[in-house]
Amino acid sequence: MKKQIKNVALVVALVASLSSCKKTYECHCDKVGGGDEHFDFKEKEKSDAETKCKAKQTENTTKYTKCMLE
Repeated sequence: MKKQIKNVALVVALVASLSSCKKTYECHCDKVGGGDEHFDFKEKEKSDAETKCKAKQTENTTKYTKCMLE
């Protein structure tokens, strides 16, 4: 019985830890003068990474023509 409780607790802890993991999203920005740059964002939600990626472009309009997640 104790072994079953330990196993269930272990599975619950494993599932909880995996559900809160952050993924790495790559942001690709095209430079105004040619070329490109890549940035990595570790976020739980893709929408948060997209927001940060778009912010790169809006904050640096003289440096980047377009930024998007790959």
